[in-house]
Amino acid sequence: MVPEVAEVLLGTYIVAEDKPVPAHTVAYGAYERAFEALHAGEVGTVLEMLRELVREAGYLLTGEFDSGVPDGISDDDLRGQACVEGGRLVQAALRIDALRKRLGDV
Repeated sequence: MVPEVAEVLLGTYIVAEDKPVPAHTVAYGAYERAFEALHAGEVGTVLEMLRELVREAGYLLTGEFDSGVPDGISDDDLRGQACVEGGRLVQAALRIDALRKRLGDV
């Protein structure tokens, strides 16, 4: 007979300095959560996590965070192109979210 053992998921949660950790945290990042949801048949959660990934990639390209890809590009034209592509990714994230909402809670 195998004894029952409690399962523990370890992870980290990043919070802003001097801010409390939320009462409910998620141990996995968006990619891992999307992958798990895909295998669980939770299409709505898959789309929600994909939206998050695409949006964050877009913000990194546009420099919407404190720093981003444009900070490391010295050529004005290339920096502008990175911002345009980032904006397109942010728009794609909005379209993914609209699709998720149209599907409802699948």
